[in-house]
Amino acid sequence: MVGGRRVRWAAAVALWVVGALTAQAAFLYSINVDTDELVLLNTDTGAVQVVGPTGYDMRDVDLAYLNGVLYGINNNFGHPAHLFAINPETGAAFAYVPIRLGVDIITNAKGLAAHNGKLVASFDTPDTQGDPLKCNGLGELWPPNGFLTNVFDYSLLSPSADMEGLGTRADGQLFSIDNIPKGGARLYKVGRNLPSYSYFADVPAMDDIEFTGNRLFGLENGRGLYELNPDTGTLIKPEATFPIVRLSGLAIPEPATALLLLAGALARRR
Repeated sequence: MVGGRRVRWAAAVALWVVGALTAQAAFLYSINVDTDELVLLNTDTGAVQVVGPTGYDMRDVDLAYLNGVLYGINNNFGHPAHLFAINPETGAAFAYVPIRLGVDIITNAKGLAAHNGKLVASFDTPDTQGDPLKCNGLGELWPPNGFLTNVFDYSLLSPSADMEGLGTRADGQLFSIDNIPKGGARLYKVGRNLPSYSYFADVPAMDDIEFTGNRLFGLENGRGLYELNPDTGTLIKPEATFPIVRLSGLAIPEPATALLLLAGALARRR
């Protein structure tokens, strides 16, 4: 009985610590595409900490955690887009494979997110007429082979659909960020089982989004990190600017890693 009480007490303390630390700061993984390194961003201070080299030429990246594994896609328009896994402790990328839809190798893929226990990715559907630069297709992306399945062309719902980045809110709602011609960007709610594409909010120009608990961050052209209201999309503040580095992709660390990072940040404040 005493052992059971201790377990319950430890669990309660752990939940309290996680909540308290999350209120202090959030950490996000990103890729420095100038140095091809995995980095950690402290959204509270704007500090950028190098984790290590990926070992690949990184161009246009998005990141996502799924089942304890950090995944990414690397896009170099006109050349095969690749799915890869990455060691979050060293930064080394591995299982680097081209993304395929049937017999076609995809040459334009940008958004990546974990959604309903699967990876989903946005890409330019090969058979869609119109602008080849637009990532209007969305499908399930399967490691380690890089195959896309369960694909839907969202240009059938919105001809201007261009999913630059993807993110999943805590309630399971999938979002995309679409840049618009005159500057700025738009957030859209994306439906999967019953395909839908509905306007959510106008936001500053950004290339990727990431939900971290009850917070939402957006990365602007690799130089700035905004915080947005996850329920309305309204801008809270430009959280940090990175005048020296050029970043691509955002992903929140898995809970155990995030807890250690946040505990370390809190200890350094004392």
